[in-house]
Amino acid sequence: HTIDSLTVSAPSTITEHGDTLTVTGDTLNKGTIAADHGGQVLAQGLFSNKGIVLADGGTIDLHNSTAGVRDVNFGQMSAADSGHLHIADDIVNREDAVIAAEQNGTVTLDGNVTNQGTIEASSGGSVSINLTVNNHSGTLAVDDAFMFVKSITGGGDVTLVLIGDPKQAIYAFRGADIHTYLRARREDDREPATV
Repeated sequence: HTIDSLTVSAPSTITEHGDTLTVTGDTLNKGTIAADHGGQVLAQGLFSNKGIVLADGGTIDLHNSTAGVRDVNFGQMSAADSGHLHIADDIVNREDAVIAAEQNGTVTLDGNVTNQGTIEASSGGSVSINLTVNNHSGTLAVDDAFMFVKSITGGGDVTLVLIGDPKQAIYAFRGADIHTYLRARREDDREPATV
């Protein structure tokens, strides 16, 4: 299905099960947009989220074709259960907003990110930030997961906290993954601190 624009009001839900929904214009979400069981949501215009966006076994791809305009997240955007959330645009993650990957979900951010909220990877999730995070009192959190960040800027010192325990990675049934932990340790050239 292809539509010109999409407005989802609270508490409405749009869910794609195995099909593809393409939005060629702007999207305003105040409810829930979900892609599961191989479903896809492709948003090609300005994307503003004040609700929930969930790639739960499906794919959500945001690609804003409007030059100089950033997508904005005021709510929660996440990928879980092998789902993929791809944001090709510059995005502002507002205070109290969350972008998350968990339970083997993948989040890929290919634009510049202004982070005032939280970007997190947990329980085997993976986040890749392929340009720059301008971290303004936001949080980057990694717990038994993997996060790649090409560049972090911000006022003052920037702290990235990685939490992992190779002994806890035996809990694969809870999403723990020893290979994710070992990969993060191998690719981070800083000295680890023990708490």
